Amino acid sequence: MLASVACRVVHVMLVKRYGRDKPKGLFRQVQSRYATAGKRAEFLKAIGDGALYTVLLAALTKPEAHSIASLVQQADAAYHVMNCPDLVAVSDPDQLTTLMQNVIIRDAAFAVGERSMGLAAAMKKLTACLQEWDRVNPGLADRSSLQRAGSVLWSAEGWEVTPRTPAETYRGGVKLDTVVMDDTDIQFAIDELWRAMREGRASTDATPTANGSGAGLPPT
Repeated sequence: MLASVACRVVHVMLVKRYGRDKPKGLFRQVQSRYATAGKRAEFLKAIGDGALYTVLLAALTKPEAHSIASLVQQADAAYHVMNCPDLVAVSDPDQLTTLMQNVIIRDAAFAVGERSMGLAAAMKKLTACLQEWDRVNPGLADRSSLQRAGSVLWSAEGWEVTPRTPAETYRGGVKLDTVVMDDTDIQFAIDELWRAMREGRASTDATPTANGSGAGLPPT
């Protein structure tokens, strides 16, 4: 539940569009207003000490995903947080270490210091694979079609998981478990994403393979 809430927070903060001529996410819009008022330093002082950065990453990457939808949502949100340098603009490594040790989320130091970095890197690679697929298959990702609830979609606008209700809805984007069937690079990137999520666990699992894991199921 904590990861789900954190995903929604990151989407509103850094991803969601609120108008054609406005920056993506409420974070950038508020930052822009402060900058226009000549108060950018005040904004960074309030938001850039690393506290929000640490709590979001701990909430996003501490719990282990068990579905491709959760995996993509958590990894994509972690990627956006880690690529927002203003969240750590006035912090330093010692301060971040102290925050990780003191945040009231178990194993936060592992989640923030290790798992989040692996997930963000793997998500960057997966997204690059989809961008390359889009280049080879122009226009397909922009088409709107009827999608089942819980479908994992990608388009130039980013990642989306269709809501649980209604059972079907029209959405633009390419369905991940469709394109992965004919593209081994995408399958390998998904496998890397699963490995990044599983890395560091107390228990050991077999290494996922390109032919065995499937886009919709965690490798066993």
